This record gives sequence, structure tokens and C-alpha cells, in this order.
Amino acid sequence: MIRGKAFYVLLFGLLLIGCSGCIPQVEEVNQLLITGDGREVIYTVEEMQTLGAARSEFEGETYVGVPLIALLQESGYASGEISTVTAVAADGYSVTYTPEIFQQEDVLVAYAREEGPLDGDQGTFRMVLPGEEGKLNVRLLAELQVR
Repeated sequence: MIRGKAFYVLLFGLLLIGCSGCIPQVEEVNQLLITGDGREVIYTVEEMQTLGAARSEFEGETYVGVPLIALLQESGYASGEISTVTAVAADGYSVTYTPEIFQQEDVLVAYAREEGPLDGDQGTFRMVLPGEEGKLNVRLLAELQVR
């Protein structure tokens, strides 16, 4: 008979083995989809790089990307006609931005860090909102929904 700590160690191990498939795996997205008004525009990192290279800082890291408002305009959306923009991550997490946020020139859709590519846990694209809470800086960015 198993007693004391050994029982709990065995129980914990069995739970880990049984739940190894419980942790969802997030598939990396290599393109950014922009949707709204019946349109779909897709950007790769290479295409984003041709649009410019603005810089913004968040939590001591300098990111390189395209200002969100410039990207939306490049995609055919007039800034005065947009009421909200929702950033959707590959894992389903989403944040909706109002014009007070998405029209700021330092709000970026980042495709790199100043030192090189984004780290794996950030994804191919991420939102960078200097001075805002971390939860607004969506990592693993997969889609921007324009309304």
C-alpha cells in the first residue's frame, strides 16, 4: 500500500499523464488577416516590411512594425469610418480598440523587435500599445476585424 507523500506524487504523475493532451496547442499564424465591410486583406511579414518601419516601445522592448492606422488606411479603410478595431489572437483571445486608441501613431502592428524577429511566444505579429496594460498588447495576432 502506498502512503503519505508517495501517494500524492503518484497521483500527480498520473494526472499529468492523463492531461497531457488537455493543454491546447496554438498553431503559429504566418499571415495577418484584416476583415470588415465584406473585405479580406492578407499581409505577410515581407509585405508589411514594404509598408514602413516605425518603432514603439513596450515594457523596455523596442518593436518594429506599421502604425495600425496606416495599415488600416493601406487596406482601404478610411479612419473616420471606423468605429472599432478588434485584434484577435491565434488562441482566440481578443481586444477591441476604440478610435482613441487605434488612431494613435505609436500603436503598432509589430513584425519584429529592434534586435531581430519576434520571440516565439509573441507570434509572427503582435500589437504594441505603448503605455497601455499588457492585456491590450495582443500577442499571436492573427486577425484585425474592422467595424
